[in-house]
Amino acid sequence: MTDDDYVPGSMDINEQARTYHRFLFLVRWAVVAHVVAGTTFVIAFCTSAGWMSALIVGAILLAIGVFVARRLDSDGPVAQAAAPLMTTVAENHDPIARQTGKAPHLTPVS
Repeated sequence: MTDDDYVPGSMDINEQARTYHRFLFLVRWAVVAHVVAGTTFVIAFCTSAGWMSALIVGAILLAIGVFVARRLDSDGPVAQAAAPLMTTVAENHDPIARQTGKAPHLTPVS
């Protein structure tokens, strides 16, 4: 196939889209785990609050993190607030994405 044979938008990108969404899923939960663990250890070791207070704060942060991370999968207010932070430069310059508010090539693939 030469460069002249390529038709923009004709490539099947289901595998790339699936990998992209799995990567975002992994990163989302890794961030929640790091925030919870980091905060818990800082409170436990760097303050006089002790382990019990650190575990209580960690449990509260875990509950908030799970709530927010799960809401990012839906089209709720959390997902709408996070959407500008999670788009790429290519999506911002895509005329279809600007007109519809969605990037059709990045829809979840099951």
